[in-house]
Amino acid sequence: MITNAFMYGDGPYELVLHVDEKDIMFVVVDGSPVLPAPAPHDLAAEHGRGLRIVARLSDGFYGCHPQRYVTQPGLVGKATWFAIPRSGAAGNVVPIRAGV
Repeated sequence: MITNAFMYGDGPYELVLHVDEKDIMFVVVDGSPVLPAPAPHDLAAEHGRGLRIVARLSDGFYGCHPQRYVTQPGLVGKATWFAIPRSGAAGNVVPIRAGV
């Protein structure tokens, strides 16, 4: 997600981790208003699998929305995020479905 922010987003960039007793939430904020969208499914493509990987590893707990920066609250960008449970994550992974 950090690489995607550098490649497709705008600066400034911010990485935020929120850890509590249940989950670890990983958030990347960048200055672009353009929300990410899954690329068409193409097994031969060199790129375009990032959102599918995030969806699978996070058991579907991911997203993107407008977001104020933590370090600069006057700036608004977009946050792309995912959350994983602190325990039992491997048993909760769902298979990737067509179109996800």
